[in-house]
Order: sequence, then C-alpha cells, then structure tokens
Amino acid sequence: ILATVNIDSDGIEINKSQGQTDEGTYSITLKEVTIDSANIQSKDCGTALQHSFLLCAVAKSAEMAGAAERCLAYATENVMTRKQFGKPLAELQAVQHQAADMFTAIQIGNLLLDDAINHIDSGKPFGGQARVCKSWMNDACFKASAVSHQLMGGTGYMLETDLHLFTLHILRNRPDFGSSDHHRKHIAIDLGL
Repeated sequence: ILATVNIDSDGIEINKSQGQTDEGTYSITLKEVTIDSANIQSKDCGTALQHSFLLCAVAKSAEMAGAAERCLAYATENVMTRKQFGKPLAELQAVQHQAADMFTAIQIGNLLLDDAINHIDSGKPFGGQARVCKSWMNDACFKASAVSHQLMGGTGYMLETDLHLFTLHILRNRPDFGSSDHHRKHIAIDLGL
C-alpha cells in the first residue's frame, strides 16, 4: 500500500544519521502509524516504486560518474606536475596504466549511463540498463577514487585538496538505490539464472 502520511503523525520518528559518510542522510522509523483511508494512493504500488527506484539508481550513477571524473582530473593534474626521479610522474608507465584504466572504466560507465537514459527518454523498459549501469558505477567509481588517492600520494589524503570530498560523495552514493550485488542478483534473475 502506498499512502501519504503527515510527518507529525504519532509513530513517526525521523533521525539525522551521524558519521562522516552519512552527511545529509536521514532514517525514518514507522511504529504503528495510523493511515486514513482518504490518504491511500495505491493498493498495488510495487511497480511504481520499482520504477522510481530504478530511475533513482540511474540518477545516482550520474552523480557518481561526475565525482569519479573529478577524482581523475585531480590525479591527472597532480601526476603531470609532480616529479619523481627527475621527471613528471605522468611519464612513468605504471602511472599511465593506472590513469588509462581509470579513464576506461569511467568511459564505459558513461556509455552504460547514456544507454539507460536513452531507454528512459524513449519510454522503453530500462530496468536491465539501470541495473547494469548502477552495478558498474558502484565499482568503477570506487576504484577510480582509490587509484586517484594513490596517484596523488600523501596529498590525496589531506583535507587541503578536494579529492576527499568527491571520495566521500562516491562512498555515500554507492549503497543508495542498490549495491552492485543487489543489482547483479536481479540481473541474474531476469536472465533466468
């Protein structure tokens, strides 16, 4: 049942989460909340909620992609200017490989994101595309953030750079609207596995 409820009703408790990665996140607890029959919106809301859940998964993927791109930009700028053994870090093959892997993972994610958005815009079913997109972005953006910290060395862990803000953004959005395992499980179910 989908119903509207006044937040001042008895039995509703709203708490702001405390913690470094939970900034701006709230939890809502409902205990024996009375619902007036006039406030019932739908008796079968599963499809509408699932549709909204998947739309939000795509939106979170887009947010995470932007944060991952900023992480890559910070790391790229750093390795172009920082010198090691008398030459910029960007000239070291291992650094180039890591940056290329990050760039590739983000670009694949952007292609998956575009595919999901195109399905949404055209009115086609988009559940599979949304699930693949969010699953990929959860992992790729986290990896891009971690590698960015490594490429920046000690400065990547200091609060003087904004890299930590984008990392927190990725960490905060990663579990929202489905973990990678959650979406992979549903993709497998859709495929009949």
